[in-house]
Amino acid sequence: MEGAGLPLTSEAAEAYVAGRVIDLDPWPEPQATVPAIAGMFAAALPRPGSVVLLRLPSGAALLRYLLGALYAGAVPVPVAPAAPSERVRGLA
Repeated sequence: MEGAGLPLTSEAAEAYVAGRVIDLDPWPEPQATVPAIAGMFAAALPRPGSVVLLRLPSGAALLRYLLGALYAGAVPVPVAPAAPSERVRGLA
């Protein structure tokens, strides 16, 4: 599930957690629940209160990821999908 550090397109869907890149494109399905997303983030967080950068287009999926990160105890920060990869990685 982790990204391979490949160049991103403007449609990339990724999360940055503790310096790791999690590719969100193949997961979750549109019916994924907030608790399932929270479980994914909880497993990746080094500690409660860690920042999770969410690089997703606006919409229902972004809302589910924001809520999932909050439920996992993280601090979600939405990032524009068109933001340059180097800048986003610098925030993480």
